[in-house]
Parts: sequence; C-alpha cells; structure tokens
Amino acid sequence: MRKPSSIPPDPPQTGLTSSLKRLITNPRRFGAINLWKALTPDERMAAATSYLADDADARKRLNRIVARARNFRPATVQRWPEEKVVKAIRHVPLNDDLRVAEPLLTYYHLPGQSDMVIAFMNGLGVSHDQGRVESLSVIDAKDDVVWSAAREIVEQFGLRAAAVYLLTLRLFGAPAGRAGRAWLQKLLEAPDAAAALEVHASAATEEEAVEDDAEEDQPEQDDPTRQPSFTTLDRLLILAAVDTAQGIEGALSEDQLDDVVDELVKLNGRHHQSYFHAGLRDVLFDKSIGEDVPAANPSLLRWYWTGAVQGWARRERWDRIVREHATNPVIRELGNGSTEPSVAAVRHIAEALRREGQTTDIAQFVKVRALVGQPALFELLLDAATELLGKGDAPKALPLFELLMKTRRELERRGVPPTERILLDAHRRMAHCLRHLHQHRRARRLLGDLLKQDPDPNIHAMVHADLGLLAGGFDALEEVVLPLRHDELASFLERLAEGFDHFQQSVDIDTAYSAHGHYCLGVLALGRAVGDREFKDAERHLQFTRVRFSETADSYSNSLVEHANLYFGIAKAQQLSADKLAHAADVMTRSMASGARIPHYLIEQTIEALALPEEKEDLHRVVSAIIEEQGDRVLDELASCESALDHCPTLCDALKARAQSEGRTTSAQAADLRSALLGFQKQGNREAAAEALDGLDKLAQDGVGVPEFLEMLEHRSLYEPAWQWEDATIARARCLEAHGKYPEAVHVLQKLFHRLATREREAGLDDAAGVLNRIRGYGIDPASYSSLTDRYNALAAQEAEAAPSLEGEPPRAVRVLVVGGGEEQARAEDMVRRKLRDTDPHIRVNFIQTGWSENWRRKFGEIEGAMARHDALVIVRFMRTHLGRRIRERWTGGPWRSCWGGGHGAIAEAVTRAAAAVR
Repeated sequence: MRKPSSIPPDPPQTGLTSSLKRLITNPRRFGAINLWKALTPDERMAAATSYLADDADARKRLNRIVARARNFRPATVQRWPEEKVVKAIRHVPLNDDLRVAEPLLTYYHLPGQSDMVIAFMNGLGVSHDQGRVESLSVIDAKDDVVWSAAREIVEQFGLRAAAVYLLTLRLFGAPAGRAGRAWLQKLLEAPDAAAALEVHASAATEEEAVEDDAEEDQPEQDDPTRQPSFTTLDRLLILAAVDTAQGIEGALSEDQLDDVVDELVKLNGRHHQSYFHAGLRDVLFDKSIGEDVPAANPSLLRWYWTGAVQGWARRERWDRIVREHATNPVIRELGNGSTEPSVAAVRHIAEALRREGQTTDIAQFVKVRALVGQPALFELLLDAATELLGKGDAPKALPLFELLMKTRRELERRGVPPTERILLDAHRRMAHCLRHLHQHRRARRLLGDLLKQDPDPNIHAMVHADLGLLAGGFDALEEVVLPLRHDELASFLERLAEGFDHFQQSVDIDTAYSAHGHYCLGVLALGRAVGDREFKDAERHLQFTRVRFSETADSYSNSLVEHANLYFGIAKAQQLSADKLAHAADVMTRSMASGARIPHYLIEQTIEALALPEEKEDLHRVVSAIIEEQGDRVLDELASCESALDHCPTLCDALKARAQSEGRTTSAQAADLRSALLGFQKQGNREAAAEALDGLDKLAQDGVGVPEFLEMLEHRSLYEPAWQWEDATIARARCLEAHGKYPEAVHVLQKLFHRLATREREAGLDDAAGVLNRIRGYGIDPASYSSLTDRYNALAAQEAEAAPSLEGEPPRAVRVLVVGGGEEQARAEDMVRRKLRDTDPHIRVNFIQTGWSENWRRKFGEIEGAMARHDALVIVRFMRTHLGRRIRERWTGGPWRSCWGGGHGAIAEAVTRAAAAVR
C-alpha cells in the first residue's frame, strides 16, 4: 500500500460528513456559505487565523459577523483579543455574508493548506508560485489528469481535505474544480468507494489493521441500516473497474478485468457480492446484461442488478435504470431496504426516477425500512418533494412527504432524537405542503410542534413567518404580491395584517432567515404607504429581504425575488433623495424586465418621485419598462401622470399605437390621441403631434369626440406649432359642416375669409373666393353672409382694374397637378377635364387622390415625384391637415392654389386660377 509522502501538521479529519456529501451530489446546495458551514470548527478557526494574518480589513469584517451572531455591538467585539475572535468564529455560520465566506475559504487553503495545493498544481502540470497562480483559469487539465491529481492528494492528505479543496476550486470557477467535483460525485456513487480510498490513504501499514476495519464494517444480515458487506478485495476491485472504464494510466485492461471478475465469481460462488462486480462490469463495458446470472437464486440476482444499477448511475444512464425498473421485478424489489443489495441500489434508482421526471413513483418504490439507515436517500427524497412543491405541485409532493414523516416516526422509535436537522427540515416542509393544499389546521399544528422541538433561532424565524402566512390564509410566500388594482388592495392588506405578530416575531429574532418576515412586513408597509406616503419601513424591510433573496436565489421563484426587488425600488424612490433615485430606477427596470409588475395605484407616486431630478432619463427608463411588461393595461394610469407624458416618448408612441389598434372603440381612440398629443407637444415632436391632430380631426368628422376637439382648437397652445391657425380654422369648419351646423361654420369661416382677403399675396383673393364659394355651397340664406359677398365683389373689381391685358397673346400650355380629395373627387375627374377642354383647352391636368388614409407617407412620395413635371399645384382641402402642410412646404414650382370645394365646378375653377397665375 502506498504511504503518504507528507502529512500536514494537525491534519483535518478525513471522513466526509453528510453536509460535504450533499455539496458534492446536490448542485442546488452548492455555494460559499454552505461550503463554510460544512467545515469543522477547527477548520473554520484555521481559516480565520490565515484570513486575519493576510487581509488588513479582515478584523473589521469578522467583528461585524461575530457581533451579529452573538448579539453584541461591533465596538464590543473590537475590544476583544484576536484569539477570542478566532475562537468565536468557530461557531458562526455566516448565513448572510458571502463577502466574508469566500476569502475565508481562500485563506484556509493558502497558506493554510499550501502543501496540498502545491501537490495538486504539480499533479496538473500547472506553473505556480508556492501554490499561487496569476489566474484561476490556468488551473486546468484534461479530466483524466485532474482525476489522477485528485487521487494523489486524497492519498496524501485525506479525502476530506481534498474534497474541501476541490469544491473550493469549483466554487471560484477554476476549470479543474468542475472535473474534480465530478470525480468526487462519481466516487460517492460507487458502494463504499470513498471508504475504500480512505482505507487506501490511511497511515496504517499493517494489513491486519485493514482487515480489522473490514470486519467491523460487516453488517448483520437483517439490519438495513448498515453499509453493504464489501471486503477490502471487493472495494479494490470496484476501484479497478472504475479506473479501467475511465482509461486511467496503469489500470487493468478490459480483458484483465474480465478475467479477474470471472475468476472471482467462479471461485467464490458463496460470496454473492461477487455478482455485483459482474453486473457493474457488464454495464461499464457494454456487455450483454443479465445473460449468465443463475435465475433461480434471488440473492445472486439482487447483487447482479445492483451492480448494473450502479454502473448505469456512473454513466448517467438514468433512462436505462427507469426502463429496467418498469419491467424488472428484481429492480422494483430493491426499494424495500430489507437486503444489502437494496441498501446499495435504492438511492440510485430513486435518483433515476427523479431525473427522468417520474418523481411520483418514488413514494411507491422506496419503503420506510430503506430510508431509516440512509440519510442521503432521505435527503434525496426530501429534495425531490421540495422540488415538486416549488413547482406548485403539492398533490404530487404529498405522498413523498408522508413517507418521510413515517420514516421520522420510525427513527424516533429507534431512538433517533427528533431534533436531527434533516428530520426538522422534513417536518417544516411537510407543513408547507399542507399549507399549499389548504390544510391549514394540520399545518399550524406541525409548525407549532416545530417551535417546541427545534431550538435553532433560524428555524424559529422561518416558522413564525410561516404561521403569519397561515393566519392570513396564504398558501405560499409567493402569494404575497400586491394586487394590481386598487379596489383589491384593502382586502389584501387586511389578510396580510392578520399575520403581523408572527411576522414581527420573525424579524425580532434577527437572523438571515428572518427574510420571510421582513418581506411580508415590507409588502404590508408598502401597501399602507399608498395612503399615508410613509415608505421608510417598507424600504428597511425590503432592503433586508432582497439581500437575502439574492444570496439564496435558487431557493425562491424568480417572480418572488423580482417582486421583492421591485417593491424595494419603489420604496427607495419615495425617499426622494437624488442619490437614491438612480439606484431605485435601476432596480425597478431590471425587476420589471424579469417579469415583476408594478401595481397601478403606485405608478403616479413613483413617477412623481422620478420626475424630481433635472435629467429625466431614469423616469423614461422606468416608464418604458412598465409599458414593456404590462402593455396597454397600464397606459391609462401612465397617461394621467403629467410628468410621464411630458418626458417619455415611449408612452406617447404607445398611446398613439393603441389608438390605431383593431377593436379599440372610437371614443377610446380619441382619448388616446388627446393624451398622446399633449405629450408630443411638450416633447416638441411636431410631426407626431400633427398626426395625432389629423386622427382627432377624422374622428370628429365621424361624430366622435366633437366637443373636446372643437374646444381644443379654440386654444392655440394646444395645437401650435403642429398646426397653424388657418389649419385649425379649416378643421373646425369641416367638423361643423359634417354635422350640419352651417351657421356655426359660417361664423368660423368669416374670420378666415377676412384674413385671406386682406393678405398681401398673390393668391389671397383667390383663396377668399374659395371660402365664399364653400359657404355658398351650404345652401343657407345669402343674407347671413352678404357682408362677405359685398367685400369680395369690391376687392375683385379693384383687382380687375389693375390686372394687365393679355389680349393678342397666344395662350400658353400649362400643366396643373391636383392633389387631395377622395372618392367623390375621383368621380369628378372626367367632368373637370371636359369642362377645361371647353373653357381652356391648353390646360393639362393630372389628379392624385389622397383621401384620409393613415398611410399618407407612401402617397406623399408619389406626389413629390410628380411635382417637377407640373407648372402649378391645386390642393383640394379634403385631406389630412399634416399632409397638406407637407405638400405646401415641399412645393418649389410655380403658383399653387387651394380648392375649397369638392365638386367638379370648384376644382375646375381652382385649376383655371392656378393656370392664370402661371401665365
């Protein structure tokens, strides 16, 4: 047997505790804090000593941790001698301080375990300086090299020390740490393989000592709580098979291993365990399964199939185990715990069922007798049941919890104290399952028993929070989420307040596990602050909660974690401190991007707070995140916030888009456009504001939102600069015309007529004539607008006297482009052309109808392309106002005229006036 080349002073114990095994086999439990918890008090003390010696800030950090754990003030601990702090840290779990746990683990190994670190680096062939490297990324090698190096340090320094080091490398992201942890996991999956390594690595040199140990390991035939009776030869053969399968240098060849297994089975037929090696070999090397096993001997069959199960588990062929479990009665029998093969196989079969999504079958497969002697199996079932519970599948989790509680009662009958940690965990989670199933009375009884049985303050903190939830009728902590609607808030807060005393007791215990109590009190305070605006308590409780939730995020649903973050961000923003607002906005946007939803009644207060700084970027980010998460449902709340409309283009765009969505009522469309218009105007987005006005114009013509539209057009500040006064006046008249209110329309157009008639520009009188013709088209009493007629006739006479004579000059051909109008104007095209042929055959006219389509940009491109080919332009006023403005701005040719009517006569007259202006 190989002896260790060096032994470090005061070597740690070499056995693997259940907590270390859980870190190796269960990724969900892996982390710096749990790894620290797995260290012995002496190992913690050694880590603290090295940490204090190498880090100037270590004493301050450890003072804080010890003070919190012992309920002292940090100033008191500061006065302690260093030896007292080191001694105190032996029993401090570091439940909530990841920043301290990680450096403690680092200094525990360097310089504390430098001989082992150096040996491992040398085994990998990694360049180092007394175990130190420039980057953890260089601690890497092929898997077989890592496994060989791991075996070397196990043999020299013990399995426990090596396991802690390999797990620490995995924690810090060193590539070799991943392979090392995988090697440890495979090692534990083989029956007593870890024990075999420990025997191999012990300092004992006498073979008799090894044999004595092996004899002590022999279980009684009918006692399932003992480990299977593998001899030293069995253990070494298991390791040889594993090494051969992994291609380890120096291992037996496959043929040599076959010879050894076959000879062992042949020569030692009464030692039924020999058939275990046959099953393991057949699976590891893809041989025929079960062909040469004596079917008449149940014991041989059980051992053979146990070896096969462990082989499949080592190769992670969980599907193969499940398939065999479904069809092979020998495999199904291995869950009863009444034989040694069952003890060796049951955990792997249960793991396979879990991994292959058949967790519910475990409760039927595994029997109490199998569980009482295998803490690892008990924990596997507890994790499986908890996983189902976390997915909201309490009915499927219940049979597993019932099985675990039966096992607990059997263990207590055998003398196991009920205060064992894993039994208490099962007790509490059973209560959680009952709570999910609305069996609140039974759940309360279990939790009350737990308070009496478990002295751990951490558990008391969690149980009081659980009892608070039950008092309010909540089935899970995830249900403690503020309702989105204000009319549901009061009843929610009333329910939550029922558990106030329990939540407060949880918080008063003041451990990391008080987080559930803090969360419930934080949500309660935030909900109440809607009325009294006192957010400080909410911020304090939720700050504690989010730190704890972030450290143990795997234990909670994403929804719960992100709602805690969102609520904290809301409460923090309400402190109205400039240095807090940016951070609050960051927290809120991230949480909403992950699915958290802000209650609608908290939106206005949050927006008001974020609007305080001069820079509005944080406000815009949060508003955009709210819209992204909740969409149309929250736009009305946001639109009622003036600051959001003024500074958030995303909100205005969303309102405008909603107004155009199918199924939106016309009155709701008008409301959306009015809100969007206010925002666009504040933001100086002239084009978007003009489009919103066009939409309101069209809706008003259809009888929707008429009073609001007309009132808005009375105030220039509400439409300029997107529209001008002339645009607004024409829109008002058009709206009144559409509803037959001609006298009111005349009153509106009178002002426009006088402005056009006195305008010192070429087309002024023409436009005034167009307005007058439009009024004549109303068919009302001419006396009501006679003053306009008289004024126009006088101005026309003056213009006729001043106009130069064109007699004797040949008529010039003029090309006129007419844009605007809809179906009615399209039908008038031929009549316009015929009339022009009769009156002025040298005019060539082309038409482009625009209608009132929202897709006006495509039509504008067509118009723009036609402009260069024409001498004059006529704009029919029946079109979107914004499109008309764009056309007038872009026209750079000859004169343009407005056509104020929609009939063929009005169009022909406008074309004639435009051609005359060209000539």
